[in-house]
Amino acid sequence: MLRSLVGSEMCIRDRFDLDLELLCEIWSHGVMLGTIFQSFSLYQMAIWLVGWEKGMDTFVHHAIFLSLSFLCPYVWGYSELTTFALCMELSTPALNMVLIFRSLQGWELMSDSFGALFAIQFLICRPLLFGLGLWRSAHFWRDPPPQAGHIEAQRMTMLAAINIIFALGWILQVVWAVGITRKLLRKLHALIGGSKKKPQKLTD
Repeated sequence: MLRSLVGSEMCIRDRFDLDLELLCEIWSHGVMLGTIFQSFSLYQMAIWLVGWEKGMDTFVHHAIFLSLSFLCPYVWGYSELTTFALCMELSTPALNMVLIFRSLQGWELMSDSFGALFAIQFLICRPLLFGLGLWRSAHFWRDPPPQAGHIEAQRMTMLAAINIIFALGWILQVVWAVGITRKLLRKLHALIGGSKKKPQKLTD
């Protein structure tokens, strides 16, 4: 039974010499955090459905991770990758501050400052950190551990499908990261260009 529960992550134990009890403890914490994230995902989807958020890409993002919040507990797997996915939300508080200050007049500097912070956190936490977790999960498929032979074919198919859904979620983060990087570079270019302009002399 225990082998079935953590079968998809046995390669992590073998590759990094983790104790099985420690791996199970990490797994249990990952599932608990995933349950919390499930509630948050339902909240985010509700916000989109009532029209407070716009964009089909945002809907796809919420749909992907809402489905994962149900699928991962269902198969009792991907606890480590789920934890990496949760780390993406570290950029959310800065985004919320941007939205707050953007709605207020005279707070453009604060909005731009939190916007820069959000961009940095987004790039680190989403395409990079989440990408690292996705790469680590790929070890299972590139170099399956001996325990993988004890996993049923139906479960293996389900695990593969979930890994693909995670990958689709990461691809969307990369697409967003490209747009955020371009916007950040434009702002920096405008800021540097503006500082180089000489003040005009006053004439009578």
